[in-house]
Amino acid sequence: MAACSLAKVPYDVLLLIVGLLRCEDSLHLIQTCTSLYHLTDIKAFWLKIARMLQQSRPLPLVHPLSLEGLDIPELRTTIIRALRLESKWSGREGTDPSPLKCMEIEPAAHTPGHSGDDRRITWVRLLHDGIHMSCAFVDEVVQLWHLPSNKLILTFDTGGTLVKASQNTTKDHWMLVGTVDMGVEEDMLCLWKYSWSASEVTEGLVPVASHLIPGRVDCVFNVNGLAGLAYIATELDESFTQHEADEYGFLVFQTAEWELPSRPLRRFTPLGYFPDNHAMRARDDLTLFGRNSLYMIVGFDYLTRTTVYAYDMHLFNDFSNWEDPAQVVYPHIKVEYELHPEDARRWQSSGLALAWSQCTMSWNNSSIGTLGFYQLFSLTGEERCFLSVSTLSLSPLAAHDESGAASPEEYRRCLIGAETSDKVFCNTERGHLFVCRLGLYGINCVWPLSHPGTHAIKEVVIARFFSGDQTQISFKDSSFDIEVHSQEHEPPVASESSSTGIDNSDLGVGGTVVNINVESWISRSEIAEDICLDDRHGRVAIGTSSGKVLIFDFL
Repeated sequence: MAACSLAKVPYDVLLLIVGLLRCEDSLHLIQTCTSLYHLTDIKAFWLKIARMLQQSRPLPLVHPLSLEGLDIPELRTTIIRALRLESKWSGREGTDPSPLKCMEIEPAAHTPGHSGDDRRITWVRLLHDGIHMSCAFVDEVVQLWHLPSNKLILTFDTGGTLVKASQNTTKDHWMLVGTVDMGVEEDMLCLWKYSWSASEVTEGLVPVASHLIPGRVDCVFNVNGLAGLAYIATELDESFTQHEADEYGFLVFQTAEWELPSRPLRRFTPLGYFPDNHAMRARDDLTLFGRNSLYMIVGFDYLTRTTVYAYDMHLFNDFSNWEDPAQVVYPHIKVEYELHPEDARRWQSSGLALAWSQCTMSWNNSSIGTLGFYQLFSLTGEERCFLSVSTLSLSPLAAHDESGAASPEEYRRCLIGAETSDKVFCNTERGHLFVCRLGLYGINCVWPLSHPGTHAIKEVVIARFFSGDQTQISFKDSSFDIEVHSQEHEPPVASESSSTGIDNSDLGVGGTVVNINVESWISRSEIAEDICLDDRHGRVAIGTSSGKVLIFDFL
C-alpha cells in the first residue's frame, strides 16, 4: 500500500485531526511543511486552537461567545500574544520577565483647579480594549486617556470622593458606575457615560443617573449593559416588602439598565438567613462579591474554608416589575470548600491566630480564585503577614441545582509568606495600604514590592491563579513566530515559610510567583497608590503618590 502524505489530506479532514491533538501538537504540525502551514489561513483552525487552549489552560483569550466575531489576523494575534505572555511570566529558568518599555502619564498636570501637596493617583484601571486607561486623581477627578497617543480625552470632577467604581466599554461608549461620598450621611450611586465619537477633549461629564444609597456599599459592578451595587443596610424603608428588623441587617442588591438608568431594581436578603458567623462577617465588611453572566456570588473566605453562595443573575436583570416594592431573594446554591484535613490540621497546630484579612474574588471559565491578605499573630505576639492564592472549582455550581452544600472537586491554596521587613504591603502615613489587584481577565494577580523604610517601588510581583497543564512553550523568530515543544516537569511548590514556620509543600497550586525588577525604569522615590494588570495585552499600570501613572508593557 502506498504511503499517504498528510500534505495530500483534504483540509476538512486535517481540521478533524487537529481537533484530536493537543494544542501544542497542532502547532507543531503546521510547522512541518508549507502545505500544512496553509492551515493557518483557515479560520476554523484558529478557532479550534483557541477553544483547546481555553479547555486546557485558563489563558486570557476573549470570551468564547465572541471568538466567531474575530477575523483570522485577530484570532492569530490573540492566541500568540496569550502564549507569549504565559511563557514570559512562567518563571522558567532563562526566561526574562522584564518589561520591554515604560510610559509615564501625568494626570496631575491636567487638574489645574486642584492645589496642594496631595497629588495621589488613587485609582487606575486599564480598559479591555488595550488602548485606553482611566484613573482618579485624589479620588475626585476622573480622567480617560488614549495610550497609543498618550493623550487625555476626558476629564471630569465627581462632585465628591469616589469610594468604589467599576467601568465597562462597548463599541460606542465608555461607562463608569461609582459611589461618591458627598460629605453627607448617605453616599450617591452615579452612572457616567462617554461617547467614543467625541472628537475633542471633553471637560466635565454629568451623570446620566444618580441614586442615594442608604447603607455601606460593599461591591459595585458594571457588566453586560447592567450597572449595580450591593450594600448593607441596618433597616429597610417602606419601599421594601419586609419591614421587620433583622438582628444583623440586610444585604441589598440594586441594579439599573444603562439604556434606562433612572429605573433602579432592588432585591434584598436578610442577613439572618446566613449562619451567624457569615452574617457577622457580612456586617463587618468581610464579604467577597463576584459575578458573571449566570451568577452573583457572595463568598466568605477563612484560612481553612471558603463558602460560596450563588444567586441566579436573572433575579437582578428582570426590570418588568421594577416599580413594585423590593422583593426578598435567596441564593440558589451554596458550596462549601474545605482544605484537605491534613492541611487544615497544620494551620490549626501552627500557633497562628487570625487578626485581620482582606480578600478579593476572580473568575475564569472553570474556577473561582480568591486573593487574600492575612495578618496573623503567633504565640510570641509577633505579627506576620502573607498572601494566599486559592483555586475553587466551579463545577459544583454547574452541576448543583439545590440550595444545600455541594462537594467541590478541588480547593487548593498557595501561601506566599511575606516578611514584614520587606514591606510587601506598603504602610503609608494614612495607615496600612494593601496595593494588590486581580488581572482584568482573572488569570493573574499583581502587587508592587517596595524598598524597606522608604515604600518606594522596586519590583512588580505577578502570581498566577490558575494552572493548566505543565507543557512548556517557547518562541523564536520565524515566519510563524512561534515554536512549541513539550517538556514534562513538576509544578513548583511553595517552600517552608520562614515567617510562619508552616510547611507549605502540599499547598502549592502549580502556579508561579514572579518578581520583576523595575528600578531601572522609574525614579527611586515613586510610591504605589494603586495598580492594575491587563493579563491579555501584557501591561501593568501603577498609580503613584507623585501624580503619575507608570505603564509597563511586557509584549
